[in-house]
Amino acid sequence: MVLYSAAQCPSLLRDLLATEELEMTFGPTAMYLLRCLIGPPSGLNLRNVLWHGFAAHHEVPEEYAYLLLVVASSLGKQLTNLESGPGKGVVIHRPYISFPQEGLMGRVFEDLSDSDLAAAEQLFSHSYFILPSMLPTWRAAIRALREKKYSHFLVLILPALEHALRRLFACANSCPERVLTAESTTLYTTLDEILSPVLSNGKSNHLNEEIGVAKMEMLLDLLVHPNGPRLRDRISHGEVDFCGLSRTFPVHLLCICVIFCTQYTFKEDVKQVPLVAKCLAVDYVSLFHPISLLRRELQQLVSYLDEWRDIPSHCEEEDFHSFNPSSFISAVQQSLERLLPHCRPACLSTLEDISQLCQPGHPTPSSAPLLEALLARVWENPLPTLHMARGDLELTEVLRRTVRNASAAVMQIKETATLRHRQWEQKQLRSRQRENYTRLLASLQTYRAAINLLVVLLAVTVSYIPLDPGICKKVIKYGSYVCGDLVASQ
Repeated sequence: MVLYSAAQCPSLLRDLLATEELEMTFGPTAMYLLRCLIGPPSGLNLRNVLWHGFAAHHEVPEEYAYLLLVVASSLGKQLTNLESGPGKGVVIHRPYISFPQEGLMGRVFEDLSDSDLAAAEQLFSHSYFILPSMLPTWRAAIRALREKKYSHFLVLILPALEHALRRLFACANSCPERVLTAESTTLYTTLDEILSPVLSNGKSNHLNEEIGVAKMEMLLDLLVHPNGPRLRDRISHGEVDFCGLSRTFPVHLLCICVIFCTQYTFKEDVKQVPLVAKCLAVDYVSLFHPISLLRRELQQLVSYLDEWRDIPSHCEEEDFHSFNPSSFISAVQQSLERLLPHCRPACLSTLEDISQLCQPGHPTPSSAPLLEALLARVWENPLPTLHMARGDLELTEVLRRTVRNASAAVMQIKETATLRHRQWEQKQLRSRQRENYTRLLASLQTYRAAINLLVVLLAVTVSYIPLDPGICKKVIKYGSYVCGDLVASQ
């Protein structure tokens, strides 16, 4: 509603409720009431108190819920009058977001049966990760999941999980006063601070040491990383269609909660429970950290390049003389001789491997198996992804852009070659187009060699990201030299 008459919309709810645009639309009385109920900390601030898990189910009177329902209904009525009034148009609603991450997250944990849900509910009762006052909320969430009310489950479990994590955060950092921080004069202790590597005073956050790297990666993937689902933010800000939620996120989140409850439980034989054994068996690796994204994008680039085997040719032999193998291999060797002293034997053993990747031939063999083996050697020892240095993150983003651009080029070349072959067979190409098509086919080996070398250089760079940024910059510099020599040799 604000954007109908304003160029920018405030990001905070308290500022949004204070805008003149909303007051003109709904009237000063309605907006004053909303500011008292869900506005700044000087009021009841129900939205933040509840969404950040500061209140148990019995601590907020039901009358507030009834009042909010009546207010929302009256605002809806006013919008209906606004839409049907003279000279007024239909109010356009913001489209809901989708979650493309569901596919990846759905493969982490197995689906849960009714017996698993019963075991989870029993585990909650024996875990001091959950306060007794919050236990009814956790049980209500289990009931919602059992009834396939996935949105209800998430709305209940996310604030409850934040409440439990806040207690762990306060204990790990010896700041018990932060547990009850929900006051008008003090900043809230929310997930942003709980999962941050450092505290507001500059000291290290000891929650990492308390819960371990794997659990922290789970939370960051689900709640924080920009390329992840950022589930709590998007649900609490009304960006999600509750009717369209699937079972993936509830199961994933419940398994994370089970892992936490298992770590903080009174029962010694809890690991014998099938549900617990199922959850603890997962060797979790970050899915949405920039390093993880770079890994998948590199593998995807190799698969795109392998699809060039399917590019059709309009004749049996092409003019491959435009590719100068001796000049290209010489450029590769000169650069690699300067680079090899810095390379790790585990990921790049000999110069002959590189020469094999870039060696021209007719027909050109697929380099995918060799590239995949090289990438496998790079990822044999997982790179540390938890709270990487800013410089490493910036370098990773540069590498990701490079890979994305290379993937786009590889796909475009294949699409163009396939289209031109179809036009060639149908005799739809003009003389100049036939010449360009022949030149494209003759250059495929050159392009393949360039992309092969690019993948190798990126793999070497990735292996050094957390250790020596200087070597990474040298690799990138040498790569640009080699690619420049390759273009010059054409």
